[in-house]
Amino acid sequence: NYAYAEKFMKEAYKLFDADPMVYNELGVVYYQQKQYEKAKDFFNTTLKYISADCYNQWESTFVNLGHCYRKMQQYEEAIKCYIKARNISPKDPMILSSIAFTYHLQNKIDQAILFYHKVLALHPHDTFCQELCHRALQTATNN
Repeated sequence: NYAYAEKFMKEAYKLFDADPMVYNELGVVYYQQKQYEKAKDFFNTTLKYISADCYNQWESTFVNLGHCYRKMQQYEEAIKCYIKARNISPKDPMILSSIAFTYHLQNKIDQAILFYHKVLALHPHDTFCQELCHRALQTATNN
């Protein structure tokens, strides 16, 4: 129940207005409600409140922020977020597939194929990446 979750998190915000976890969770609630602009703002605020020594623990916030930008068709910003997450977890297939898919949406087919192959090297049975890599290769062949 997103309305209940939102209410709970807003109450937490009143008590802990400098806690990045509260901002992150509000971002998740708004993302799940497809309110991507609001979610983006909360994820960005989350990143303002994290300390440098904890930076690597917030990989999911960079990914979620990237998803917001991608949903809003702000692909370059999405890629920047995914790259920051990749710097934290270089072999995370979800991050690599997010990069590949975003490049694919931009019609940057060569980059998309490169990242689809990185995912498939780690997880050869990833059907999502198999299918999209196949489509990207068809596009590259037809051009």
